[in-house]
Amino acid sequence: EDVILLQAEVLEAWMEGTAYYVSAGLRWSARDYNLSLTKQRGEPGYIVTGSEETPTESREIWTFVRDHDGKWLLSGIQQ
Repeated sequence: EDVILLQAEVLEAWMEGTAYYVSAGLRWSARDYNLSLTKQRGEPGYIVTGSEETPTESREIWTFVRDHDGKWLLSGIQQ
């Protein structure tokens, strides 16, 4: 929730046959939490993990692929 992209950087680009690949490093902040399906808002244990109020920062490397004249598709995520 409330995702803010802080940085995006192309790390690598290459071709294999007719396929183009690009790997991008992404860094963002977001409020990340899990809620209980059996508790009501305000009850103890409603928020299982994380925080509804405090954003956390995350980083991942996303790799995209496309064939010649095709659309870019997400092919992998490294955490």
